[in-house]
Amino acid sequence: MFVRAVFIGKSIGSLSATQFARNDRGDILINPQNGLPVLPSETTWGYVGDRIPDFTLGIVNKFRYKDFTLNFLWDTRFGGDVYNLLGYRMYVYGLSEHTLNREEPRVVKGVLKDGLENTDFPTPNTIAVTPYYTSAYFYNNITGEKFIEKDIWTIRLRDITLSYNLPKKVIRRLGTRSSMSLFCTLTDVVLLTNYSGLDPESNANTPGLGGIGGFGIDYGNMTRPLGMNFGLRLKL
Repeated sequence: MFVRAVFIGKSIGSLSATQFARNDRGDILINPQNGLPVLPSETTWGYVGDRIPDFTLGIVNKFRYKDFTLNFLWDTRFGGDVYNLLGYRMYVYGLSEHTLNREEPRVVKGVLKDGLENTDFPTPNTIAVTPYYTSAYFYNNITGEKFIEKDIWTIRLRDITLSYNLPKKVIRRLGTRSSMSLFCTLTDVVLLTNYSGLDPESNANTPGLGGIGGFGIDYGNMTRPLGMNFGLRLKL
């Protein structure tokens, strides 16, 4: 359905995916025998997205009140595309919410591949298909480009730490230059995004794949878990 690829004049984070076969005007070609887009063997591959964000930004804030200190980091990303492979798998296996109306007949928008597809009067597709009775609908009416989500943005509270410095009178026996503090840190507390999957940063690939690895490819891995740490800092 997709491959990492490099195109002349494009980013090194490019994605190549299967695309529907189309006529000269860009209309999807439909198989006149079943009303579905042409078989995957007849589809073409091409550039469908760029995984590299337009820019990323981290904002660090620090507030103090008496012996309390609050630190937190907002990590933001704007632009770039993500391949939602989990969405694809759920779709083809009939587990996606987009497959709930499978008993409703529908007509795939396109023109019939009947020899007239590149003429001035191609034949519009009027063949109704009911996915409940035609399971191939979920396989033939899908290409990799359908699950490329464009211009993803995220605003993530990467971590937040609350610390308390113990008063000098409590630790005076440790020395005049000593200090001690207690802290609690939470990681990945908040995620705001326009991505429809679990997490645009999650993937089951590694940089060992070459290039920029699996960045921007959501391969069905779980999202980042909420983390919590408690600790004590001592300076002598």
